[in-house]
Parts: sequence; structure tokens; C-alpha cells
Amino acid sequence: MAADLTSLKTCKSLFTSDLNLVYVLHGIMSSAAEANFELGLRVNLDSSRQIFDVLRQANPGVKVIYPSSLAVYGPPATPTTKTTELDAPIPGTSYGAHKHICETLLDDYSRRGTLDGRVCRLPTVTAVSTHTLNFLEGVSTDMTRS
Repeated sequence: MAADLTSLKTCKSLFTSDLNLVYVLHGIMSSAAEANFELGLRVNLDSSRQIFDVLRQANPGVKVIYPSSLAVYGPPATPTTKTTELDAPIPGTSYGAHKHICETLLDDYSRRGTLDGRVCRLPTVTAVSTHTLNFLEGVSTDMTRS
């Protein structure tokens, strides 16, 4: 399904009271979010908040699964440093910052009981299309498809 999740009207038509589980799987990946800051903000941050807000108003307490990214941690101190969930998130990219902000917002909505949020930090995100990806993101996507 293709939809403009930056549109409030679209979000209200998609995220209704009859849902019991929602996976929030949209986004502008790392290199594209760096190259086009405004688009990254609009898609990764603004539309995610809009989706959360529509859900909490239309369907309070609905379970929301939000795939995040290890990008919230930024680059490791050394190539051999292992990142764990005990490390403080210090994003090194706009994409990582967007993901961290959305994680925090979903956690707050969950704390307040307006959503039942779950965050899963993935080591990489595989996109459907390689047209807007940089070389390494495209290689990761192509390897996963093979």
C-alpha cells in the first residue's frame, strides 16, 4: 500500500479504532535523511508523531511496534567497541536523532497509558527499493534479497 503518511487526513483514514496492533515501518533512510534534512524531519519525525497522535486519540492503548535503529547510538568509540543497550544513545546522524526522538515519545505515550509501545532497535534497515539508497545501504538490501 502506498500512502502519504505526512497527511493528517490519510493518517486518520488508516489508523482507526478497529486496529489492535500497528507496525510503524515507514521512513527515510540514513543517507537520504542527511542529504535532504527537511524531508527526513517531515517523514521520520513529524509523520511518526502524527501517527502516534492519531492512534492515541482514535484507539487509546493500541499496541504499536516501532522498529528503530542502532543509529541512535552514533558511531562506536573504536572499531572493536561493542554497543549494548546500556550505552547512552548519542546519535551521530539526523536519522539516528529522529529514531531516538520517536523512541522517547513512544515511551512517554506508553508511560501515560495512551499507547502500548514496543521499540526494537535493528542493526540495519532493509529497504524495498535501492533507488534512493547510498551504495552500502543498497548492498545490504541486495544481499538480503538474495
